[in-house]
Amino acid sequence: MMTNIKNKKLAIIFAVLLVVGVIVLILVRGDEDTWVKDADGKWVEHGHPAIHDFETCAAKYPVRETYPEQCAMPNGPTFTKQY
Repeated sequence: MMTNIKNKKLAIIFAVLLVVGVIVLILVRGDEDTWVKDADGKWVEHGHPAIHDFETCAAKYPVRETYPEQCAMPNGPTFTKQY
């Protein structure tokens, strides 16, 4: 009788740990399709247009008030305005 109760407790603990483990894996894993190649063969973040210069960056992201002006993509490169 006692081993039956222990087995049920162990099964419940195992099931809870399994569910928690699956949830953690789902939350931790990165998006596999985050980076793709654009038409020029350059790697760009999925969902973002190909940004390779200051003008294209400034059309979408804020420009820093520096001299020369700079535009920085979030988690990406920084582009400087060419005069």
